[in-house]
Amino acid sequence: MTFLASPDAYTGLHPERYYSLDDEDGSFAIPQAAGERVIATVDSKDFALLERTIELVVQSQAFSLGGLRAALRLDSVTATHLTLELEALGVIEAGAVEAPRSVLVAMHDLALFLANVRLSRRATADDRSAATESELAA
Repeated sequence: MTFLASPDAYTGLHPERYYSLDDEDGSFAIPQAAGERVIATVDSKDFALLERTIELVVQSQAFSLGGLRAALRLDSVTATHLTLELEALGVIEAGAVEAPRSVLVAMHDLALFLANVRLSRRATADDRSAATESELAA
C-alpha cells in the first residue's frame, strides 16, 4: 500500500487518509476498513442518500450538521448517522458530531471518489450474492 503525499494534487486535503489503488497510478480510494464497513451495511435507499450527501458536501466544500439537516431536510438522527458515515469514508475530517468540519475531498476529485464508492458497493454486493449462492448449494 502506497500512501499519497502529493501536495500539488491535494492542496488543503489530508492525503494520508487515502491509499493508492496500486503503485502505478496516483488515484485514491476510500479508507479501507471503516469505509468498507459503511458501504457493506448501508441499504439501497440509504446508499442513494449517502451518494447525494457526498456530492452536496464536496460541492459546497463546507460541512456542519445543521447545514446538512437544513439542506437535505433531515431529522437529527439521520443527519448524525450520515455525519459518521462521511467521516468513516474520509469525506470530512474527524471531530465532534456537532462541530463544523473540513471537507477532505476536493471538488475536482468528486467523480473519482464517487466512482470508488460505487465500485466498492458493487464488489460488496457481488461478495454477498456469492456467499448466498454457496450457502444455498451446501
